[in-house]
Amino acid sequence: QAMQKRLSEISSLGSQVKVGTPVKQLVRGKLVWVGFMEHSGFFKWFKDPSTPGYLVVSAHDPSDVSLVMELNGAPLKMRYLLSSYFDDRVERHAYMSGVHTVGLTDFEPEIDDDGRPFYIGTSFEHRVGFSGGETTGIVVVDAINGEVKRYALGAEPAWVDRIQPEEFVREQMKDRGQYVKGFININDEGRMRVDGDLDLVYGADGRPYWVGGMTSKGKNNG
Repeated sequence: QAMQKRLSEISSLGSQVKVGTPVKQLVRGKLVWVGFMEHSGFFKWFKDPSTPGYLVVSAHDPSDVSLVMELNGAPLKMRYLLSSYFDDRVERHAYMSGVHTVGLTDFEPEIDDDGRPFYIGTSFEHRVGFSGGETTGIVVVDAINGEVKRYALGAEPAWVDRIQPEEFVREQMKDRGQYVKGFININDEGRMRVDGDLDLVYGADGRPYWVGGMTSKGKNNG
């Protein structure tokens, strides 16, 4: 809401772009929400294939809102986005840039410590037939010039926060204890389910962690 309110204060932007889904990120030691300006529709994209920036809101003070439309004194023009079309759409752009031998998922916006906008996608392989997705690394797409870089797991830049997709973590949490009593388990003894949504939190070491509650399937015990 704080992002949308700030965007609406500029009449020339409110009708052209919208705020994408904000993501939590640690930038230079400050915990913030980052939301990219996305196209509000096909004809808006067709008229202008780039958006002019992104918004940053402090995770501690929602009144601390920054609208970033310049980088190093030059206007921002973000072209490779989730809301773009055809070859400008970030997933397709990454695929067409040569990353087509592995699965790609969970493209999320992030900024580096200098404020440059990127999309971070997770590369993965299925380890159990057509399921059991395991992360193998990330793909970093520059939202401005479209440069694509691929990193193996553990070799990613230090500013990247989101590597493991929430859906992968949730699935592995659900699988924990699935066969603790064997394949046939009528009473669901020992089996668990994820209780509610997962949240990205930061530990004392500054590293991000997915945290979620677990409830037993057989009994409603957390």
